[in-house]
Amino acid sequence: MTVFAFAGGQGLSEHTNPNDAVVQVLDGEVRIQVGGTEHLVRQGEWLHLPPSVPHALLGGAPFKMLLTLLKQTPGVE
Repeated sequence: MTVFAFAGGQGLSEHTNPNDAVVQVLDGEVRIQVGGTEHLVRQGEWLHLPPSVPHALLGGAPFKMLLTLLKQTPGVE
């Protein structure tokens, strides 16, 4: 779990992650592109990021978010 705070206009360029992830917006709002589809995620809302699907965070106004990476424990299904 990691908390991020972005200034106006900041975001993250397109990238992938091998694990499932959840983004929860703590303050403000952010546009998140996932596999070519754009989602507007506002304070109190969350979005699932599936593994290995390209995604990017397109910041406008300042926002804060909690990123939770979900890693599978080897040998546990």
